Amino acid sequence: MNIQIIIRTFYNFYNKIQFLIFIIQFNTALIFKRNTFPYKITIKINNNCNLKCTFCNIWKNTNKEIIKNDLLKKFFHDYSKHIKILSFTGWEIFLINDINEKILNSIEACPNLNIFSLTTNWFFTEKILSWAKNILKNINNKIIIINISIDWWEKLHNKLRWSKLSYKNAINTYNKLLKLKSKYPNLEINQEFLINKENEYLLNEKIKHKNTIISMIQNSDFYKKDDIRIPKIKIDNKIIKNTKWFFKKRFLKWYLYRRYNCYAIKSSLFINWNWDIKPCINRNRLLCNIKDKNIEKEIKNNLYYKEKEKIEQKKCPGCWTPCEWYLSIIHEFWK
Repeated sequence: MNIQIIIRTFYNFYNKIQFLIFIIQFNTALIFKRNTFPYKITIKINNNCNLKCTFCNIWKNTNKEIIKNDLLKKFFHDYSKHIKILSFTGWEIFLINDINEKILNSIEACPNLNIFSLTTNWFFTEKILSWAKNILKNINNKIIIINISIDWWEKLHNKLRWSKLSYKNAINTYNKLLKLKSKYPNLEINQEFLINKENEYLLNEKIKHKNTIISMIQNSDFYKKDDIRIPKIKIDNKIIKNTKWFFKKRFLKWYLYRRYNCYAIKSSLFINWNWDIKPCINRNRLLCNIKDKNIEKEIKNNLYYKEKEKIEQKKCPGCWTPCEWYLSIIHEFWK
């Protein structure tokens, strides 16, 4: 076996063990109600998308601004020590010319980072492959997760995204990245299935597939309200029992029985392209702006506490995306 593969395999295992130890310590702090700083940061890098999905309003946005590099650098200088999971979203981040530089610099700026993840519609095959190869060659001691938004059937996928090339490009990118995984064990690739009224009949079929993660149309400012499916969808209990992937099985149980609590603010924060800090990607509630506020100080103020209480009391819209439910499962995996 190639020595580089052995090194990456070791780091992949080491990262998971290190993160597990951190979670035990973090959960202990929560039990004793100690102050904790969110360890998962999701940053919306840009405000633009190349597709016109029927269930989404993002493409109608006329503001095409991109997060500024100087502020990105400042943020990591001040807060990188806290970050264990870093996620980049866009709306389509591969529309950004210097995305390679932004991601590489951000990962290298976080000394305690275990996991970096991003979500893409995977339309730009060659650009994504070039980025992946560059990142994986330079970063062998972090887990890199890439999620593709894709539906089951080509005709349906293209219809929902208003593009005849969308499915073909996405599958092509997915298959080429799968080939990279044999060389880079620290790379994880998933197909993200976003449930809406047009594709919900495919859910029970998609659940069976190992590399599929499930998310749902939310109460938010970017999804169309008439597409919200919670709690209208029925999931076959037999399929849940036969689902082997731990996180997916827990998520499906959570969806059916609503046993889990949300850990937004406690464990995670969402940062908008203009540096507005919000509890999560779906909760349009401004906590502060990083340009003129210190997060470590602000997170102890009354606004944060009130918002945290609302989330604990489940007075928020209810989040059903991997951004948040992974953390809930991590903190309450026994349920």
